[in-house]
Amino acid sequence: MRGLPMRKSGKRRRSRQLALRTKQHVRFVQKIMKQIQKASPKSSRALATDLAIDLGDLASVAQKHLAHVRELLRMTIPRDREKFQTLLAQFDVNLLFEGQWHLKDLKRLLPRIIRDVHAASEEGKKRNRRYLPSKKGRR
Repeated sequence: MRGLPMRKSGKRRRSRQLALRTKQHVRFVQKIMKQIQKASPKSSRALATDLAIDLGDLASVAQKHLAHVRELLRMTIPRDREKFQTLLAQFDVNLLFEGQWHLKDLKRLLPRIIRDVHAASEEGKKRNRRYLPSKKGRR
């Protein structure tokens, strides 16, 4: 057995895959948060973070849903009836529970972020008016 590479256990491999997916998801949420902070500088960091997390998690739920729909399309129904029942449970968990949770939170957060974006754009318009020539000078 000397010289042969040792195989990683399935449990360890799954653990590393999960850690990698988690890191990717965190980076994705951080990118979303940076964009939100650029677009709405008046919003608090907590608001931008909460919104980014909900948007990132909804994107993740959408990816899971798409994978489940593809799996459904590959099934041969009389034979794969048990898999189909499992898949229905996944739809219930991912879309109806997890998705609903994030949508409910977004409904609470969106009016606040919209207000902040509007306030920032109004402030920007006021700031830019100083540098525009007067209406008399534009003619």
